[in-house]
Amino acid sequence: MMLSPEGCATMSDINGQLLFYTDGSTVWNRDHDIMENGLDIGGENTAAQSALIVPFSDDGTMFWVFTTEEVYGDHEYQLKYSIVDMKGDTASGRVMTKNNPIATQSSERITASGFQGAPWVVGHEFGNNVIRAYQISADGI
Repeated sequence: MMLSPEGCATMSDINGQLLFYTDGSTVWNRDHDIMENGLDIGGENTAAQSALIVPFSDDGTMFWVFTTEEVYGDHEYQLKYSIVDMKGDTASGRVMTKNNPIATQSSERITASGFQGAPWVVGHEFGNNVIRAYQISADGI
C-alpha cells in the first residue's frame, strides 16, 4: 500500500512474516491497513533514509521507529522517534508515541548497530562533519 519515492523500512518476525512497514510518515500493519495512531509519525517519505526500525532489546513486541525529514528550505531537519507496540489493536500493532525529537539539523542519513544488548542509532548533522550516536537501553535513548 506504500508508495515512497525514497526511504522506507519494514519489520518481520523471526520467521520472516511481515509485522509492519513505514515510509517515515505513515505506518502500515501486516494487513496493509494504516496502523492505529500511525499517521504523521514525524518523518517524510522524500528523505533518503526516511525511517529505521530497531527492536526493543528486552521486548520482542516493541519497536523504535526513527525518522528523518528531507533537507530543504529553512526547516529544522529533525531526527525523531516513535514507538510501535505490536500487542496493540488486537495484535495488529499500535503507534504508542510519535514525533519525539532527538536532534535538529540532522541529515537524511541514519543507521543502527549493536543489536545484541544495547543498540546504537547513528545520525549525521547536515552541513558539517558531526556524527551523533545515541545508545538505546531499557531506560530510553
